[in-house]
Amino acid sequence: MPATSKRTGAIVSSAPNASISGSATTTPSGLDHPHCAMVRVLRIRLQGEGGVTSRTTDTHRRDDHVSEIDLTAALTRLEAAMGALRGRLRERLSVSGSDLTVLQFVARAAAAERRVRVKDLVSHLGLTGPAITGTVDRLERAGHLCRVPNPDDGRSRFIELTPETQRAYAVAMDSTNEHLHELLSSFSERESDRYVRVIDRVVEALEHGAPTP
Repeated sequence: MPATSKRTGAIVSSAPNASISGSATTTPSGLDHPHCAMVRVLRIRLQGEGGVTSRTTDTHRRDDHVSEIDLTAALTRLEAAMGALRGRLRERLSVSGSDLTVLQFVARAAAAERRVRVKDLVSHLGLTGPAITGTVDRLERAGHLCRVPNPDDGRSRFIELTPETQRAYAVAMDSTNEHLHELLSSFSERESDRYVRVIDRVVEALEHGAPTP
């Protein structure tokens, strides 16, 4: 039977046991969602202003402000929301999921005033140079990307979104960005920094297992 969070009322579905860094993890009743393996190892304790104050593998203690099931339910909702957002972007831009990943990377780099080269995409996506080059060629033919000269190296090119795709991407993201801006503006700079670090720790744990102190 699915487990229900007493705190949030969210239902957490059952899934096969997960393992982290090659070690099998046995999941207790009600905590057999894949994210829970990470939660038990990392045990993020959100207290005070949202900082990570400690980590422990004790799964029986319930004195945390956020329980394992609460955190797992929140991660599941976040995953679903991100999936829905990507679905809207794919529909708006008429691209596949893998192509959207490339466009999002280029868009985020542009927002941070960073220039993107093929080797940056290779490093980010973990694919081969020829595979990335083929993807960029396809997106360029579709009118989503363009190559511009690198003034410091005549042999290389920077990759940018075309003006049309920039506008389409901005329109698709407007509502989301508006809500995010409203949320972030309610936090102090210190709180925002703490929350970003918490998210980074969760992502690192999900991808590679819990970070060492």
